[in-house]
Amino acid sequence: MKQQGTIHYAWLVCFSATLAVFCTAGLVTTAFSVYQPYLADSLQLTNTQSALIVLIRNIMNASALFTLPFFVKRVPLRILIPSCMLLTAGGFVLYGMAGSFAACCVASAIVGTSNGLGGLATGSILISRWFNEHRGVATGIFTSSTGLSAFIVSPLITLVTEKFSLRTAFLTEAAFIAACCGLVWLVIRSTPQEAGMSPLGETAEAPEHAFAARPMTKADYAKIRLALFTMGITANGFYTFLSLHYKTLSYDSAQIAAIISTFGLLLAGGKIAYGEISDRIGSYRTSWIMFATALSGIALTIAAQNHVFPIAAAGAAAGGFGMSVSNSVAAIYSIEMTTEADYPRVLSGFLFAITMGGLLFNPVMGMLADLFGNYVVPYIVMFIVLLVSAIAIQRIYRRVREKNGPHRE
Repeated sequence: MKQQGTIHYAWLVCFSATLAVFCTAGLVTTAFSVYQPYLADSLQLTNTQSALIVLIRNIMNASALFTLPFFVKRVPLRILIPSCMLLTAGGFVLYGMAGSFAACCVASAIVGTSNGLGGLATGSILISRWFNEHRGVATGIFTSSTGLSAFIVSPLITLVTEKFSLRTAFLTEAAFIAACCGLVWLVIRSTPQEAGMSPLGETAEAPEHAFAARPMTKADYAKIRLALFTMGITANGFYTFLSLHYKTLSYDSAQIAAIISTFGLLLAGGKIAYGEISDRIGSYRTSWIMFATALSGIALTIAAQNHVFPIAAAGAAAGGFGMSVSNSVAAIYSIEMTTEADYPRVLSGFLFAITMGGLLFNPVMGMLADLFGNYVVPYIVMFIVLLVSAIAIQRIYRRVREKNGPHRE
């Protein structure tokens, strides 16, 4: 396969990865938030049961991430990624046919597994193989699909569910994912060598967001994962319970769909912006900008308890744009803090830590909501947690990067 014209084939791989992550991560996580009030009403679920459905998804996601280095070494990404897309489609079919809380739990386990094995971590590994230049932009583009899914799909879910049924919405998504799977399989290649090509920017002496010259020590690896774990409490909780938060505050379904769409659009924009800005001023300073924006978004989300829609929309916008830092930090910092050989292990470890933060905290969110009658208190907790974790992550990253330095050819 030859590269033609002025567009490097790496960009086609990037956009295929974007489509794959749109299905295996975006529809499963950010966009799924819109389904939760409908599922709760249809199956008469409590806030705690709704949180447990998310918990099971996160458990399976974390378990899959833990085993990802094993699969990446043995299964070509061209096989692994489409296979996970088909698994996701099967999970949505089961959601559509589910008539009980138990069935929803099984479906959550399925889509959680496909998310862990075929989501952001796998896409990041693919991007690192195809891009030496423009890694930040490419990473921002493909990770933006999680936000785009909420922006594009959220109003469609609301429309189809209210006009037809919840089952129709789930089965339609399953068919869409299956169709996308074929397209991704046709385009994607596991490595440039498999396609008879070279990575974009092969001749660059010091690729943007270069790998470190030395691997992280065990102590540094443990410290950064602990900090990412605490960030994961907020990164997962903010979007997971956003629709339920506004439902308990008596916002109507159209307003909630608009809020989720706003969050998704700005989340996507934030990830692309993170990549573009970090290519220019560095990931460290870019991360500070995003952390500050995310904190302002949480503060506005808390203030929206007085049923002021513009404040709620502004909170979703700032929160979405700023919260892009969670996946971007995992994808970019894992490159800059370790060697290329150690990258798959470190990346999966970073994402595992973030997922575990949500996994352990989401049930607490549900219980606090049951206790106080809304999600205002949990969002106050998330604000404090993100502030502390942001300071810790940035301090650890800066020290490790200065110690290990960038790798140069």
